[in-house]
Order: sequence, then structure tokens, then C-alpha cells
Amino acid sequence: MECKMTPSDRRDAILDMLCRNEQVTAVNLAFHFSVSRGTIMRDIEILTASHPIETSRGNGGGIYVPYGYTAGRKYLNAEQKKTLEVLSGQLTGKEGLILESILRDFALKY
Repeated sequence: MECKMTPSDRRDAILDMLCRNEQVTAVNLAFHFSVSRGTIMRDIEILTASHPIETSRGNGGGIYVPYGYTAGRKYLNAEQKKTLEVLSGQLTGKEGLILESILRDFALKY
């Protein structure tokens, strides 16, 4: 009896592949997981709601996450990052250095 992967398991595996800095296509993912391209695109849509997954079309296109992204790690969202960058410009000395280190450690680089 063949044990099929659940949709949740498949999405976790897709995210894991992407976090290993692999840029893949929907067609390759569909082949790898033995599902349709439409199923993969629905998986990507679901994953995009909680992860910074990007897609691009054309030659060299595919599905990917920003370099260095790790699933499960907490990151600043764009609004938090922008607010801290504004505050960073107003701080000097040790406080400024601390805020810069927070931005460096928790702001996702796109």
C-alpha cells in the first residue's frame, strides 16, 4: 500500500526546498510530488499567505524565497522595518548601534 503525502506535508516539503535556496518551477514541483501544476499553484498561493514566496515568469523564472529566508524564524514585516529605520536615524551612540543590529538580524533582505 502506497502512503500518499498530505497536502500539508507537501507544502512543508515545498517550503523546505525553497528555503534551501532552490528556485524551482511549478512544472518541476508537480512532477516531483506527482500532482498537477494547478495543485502546486494552489499550494504556492496558500504558502504565500504566510511566507515571502516570489514567482517570476519567463526564461530563468520560477518560484523562490528571498536569499537567507528560513521558515519558522521571526522577521520584521515591511511596516516594522520602515518604522525602525526611521527611528534609527534619530538615535546615536549605543542605542543607535543596538537598533542597527536589530534591523540587521531581523529584517528580511529582498
